[in-house]
Amino acid sequence: MLLKEEKKGGIAIILVMLLVSGLLGNLLGMLVGAFFPQGILYDILARQYECGLNPPVTLNLWILSLSAGFLIRLNGCSLLLMFLGMLLYKKA
Repeated sequence: MLLKEEKKGGIAIILVMLLVSGLLGNLLGMLVGAFFPQGILYDILARQYECGLNPPVTLNLWILSLSAGFLIRLNGCSLLLMFLGMLLYKKA
């Protein structure tokens, strides 16, 4: 008997769905921000929140320099679409 996640394709499908829905949500949030530059709709859907290392951490060893960093930008539309994507995944 197969587990539920093995039938659907596993965690890779979930990660791809979250990535695509996050990208589409950011695009939609930018469009909402262009049409509604002020107000409550902009504040809820289009304002971006950042989390991560900005600027990246750098380790300089004279002959070798290593940099590592990440930055996640989310807005209301991306969170909404990510939530809807997870609901669709759960229903399928």
